[in-house]
Amino acid sequence: MKRIIILFIFYCAINSIFICHEISSAGDYQEKTGFNKNSSPSSELYIALGDSFAAGLGAKDYILSSGTCLRSKNAFSIDEEYGIAARFNLIAKFYACSGATTKTLVKSQINKHRNSLKKAKLVTVIIGGNNVNFSEVLAFCLFNSDCKNYFSNKMISLQKKIDAQFYKLATAFRTLKRAAPQAQIYVLGYPYLFNTKNNDSCEISKFIEIEEQKYLNDMTERLNHVIENAAFDAEVNFLSVTEAFSGHEICSEDAWINSFNTEENIFIELFHPNAKGQKAYAEIMQEAIKW
Repeated sequence: MKRIIILFIFYCAINSIFICHEISSAGDYQEKTGFNKNSSPSSELYIALGDSFAAGLGAKDYILSSGTCLRSKNAFSIDEEYGIAARFNLIAKFYACSGATTKTLVKSQINKHRNSLKKAKLVTVIIGGNNVNFSEVLAFCLFNSDCKNYFSNKMISLQKKIDAQFYKLATAFRTLKRAAPQAQIYVLGYPYLFNTKNNDSCEISKFIEIEEQKYLNDMTERLNHVIENAAFDAEVNFLSVTEAFSGHEICSEDAWINSFNTEENIFIELFHPNAKGQKAYAEIMQEAIKW
């Protein structure tokens, strides 16, 4: 009974983001001046767009004014120690919002901030997971066994739903490129969620069997492939993060993704990068930027 209650709370909490996110994404945002203490403040602009992975959900220290967008001070874009703004001496505007889809990315992040985007030197974006309701897929797999067969045999399978996102993603990336003509634009992918090697004793395996974890990792890979192809079509940069996160997924000794095994985690933080994961995103970006 206790497990059922826990899962029910998780299901309600995770879905509450998607009910509320358009309200919050329409308004609040965080502007931050990030500069190296040994240099003068810069006037060059960096804009961080995307969904909960870009907002920093799971990394704690949330910005109260961001509402249900749940933007974190530890997000890879604005963290004072390792963030992109601080590392490259940029002024950051932080519009990423938990629950964002390609539709709300364009409507609430790109179209509402075109004046900033046209002056931006750098733009990062993580998007796509909410287009296929990946959090709902995870919630279903927590509640039900054999979710692989369920999502593979639906009238519109998860695989087909992922493949069908190419046009929406490519269109969103082209819209962003037109809105930010001077910027280097980097689209970042998603990490695999589960370390499926020797994790029978892992807490999450009591809820999602290893074969189902492998299936969910496969769907992440498929989504990343579609996102990468869409970025290529729109002539913007794509950065994979799966290699950097390898050995740090859920059920790893040093996990960079939140699971049940940390009592301090709130339910909506599950399956999202913690502060270490956000730092990994920042390091990937730092290696890619050539200035």
